[in-house]
Order: sequence, then structure tokens, then C-alpha cells
Amino acid sequence: MVRHNQTGIEFVLIPSGSSPAGYGVEDTRIRVRKDFYVSRFEVTNAQYRTFQLQHDSGMVQQQTLNEPDQPAVKVSWQDARDFCSAHGFRLLSVAEWVYAARAGTTSRFPWGDDAAAGKDYLNGRGTVAAAASSTAFAFDDGFDVSAPAGSFQPNAFGLHD
Repeated sequence: MVRHNQTGIEFVLIPSGSSPAGYGVEDTRIRVRKDFYVSRFEVTNAQYRTFQLQHDSGMVQQQTLNEPDQPAVKVSWQDARDFCSAHGFRLLSVAEWVYAARAGTTSRFPWGDDAAAGKDYLNGRGTVAAAASSTAFAFDDGFDVSAPAGSFQPNAFGLHD
């Protein structure tokens, strides 16, 4: 693990390799030819504010998304790219993101085939999400809105949430 001093972002080295693109597309493989680093957790509001001091992640149904340890939201692709560039990082390619998120799994989800087991791995459905969407996972993850970064179990590569 490598830690960026200015932002406190922790990076995990992801080894090169290949894996199925995902459940239902096992015939399609993702190949990552070089090792790469990826943030262990989502970029938090506190970390993003090292770049954009006045960043406001907003609120959802009177619940704040602005706590320092919550993931930064309401960030455009260009803003994310600028944040990365300002700190010497880069955005992942789609292939790198999928490869890192799946962490070599062939199951329906990175944690296995049972959607309900995702409760331990992702911020999938709190009380606000349940009210706002019928497509969210069918479990209460214990948080009304976004959970503090690092609240859930890591995948096989050590990446959280």
C-alpha cells in the first residue's frame, strides 16, 4: 500500500492479469497488461477538498452527503480528471476499473452469487435509497445515505465499498 501525503489517499497495487468481463459475459475477457495503483477507498469529501475547497456534495431528503469521510459526489468526469491530474494521479480505464472491482471473480457479483450478501460489501440501500429507487439492492445496508468510506468489507484485491 502507498499513501499520498497531501490527500491521505491510500493506493493498492493491482497486479496485471485477465479475468472474465463479468457475470453473463464469461466469453469476454478483460486483460490488463501492466500493474497499476488504485485508491483503496472512494475519494472522500475531505480528500476532494484538497483540490476544490468549497466542494458541496449536497443533501438527499434532508440527509447530508457532506461529512468529511463520506465519498465525494456531484463531481463531473472533468472535475475528477482535474483532481487526479492536480495530484499526479489518473482516472482508470473502464477495463482497469472492471478488473479491479471484480478482483478475479467469476460470480454474479464480486462477493458471490447471492445479492443479499452484498450487504457486507457495498453501500447499496439505506432508508433514503429504498424510498428513492426500486432497483437498489433489497437489503438495508445500515446507512441512511452514503456510508463513510471504508465501511464495508474489501474485495480480494483489498478495495473497499
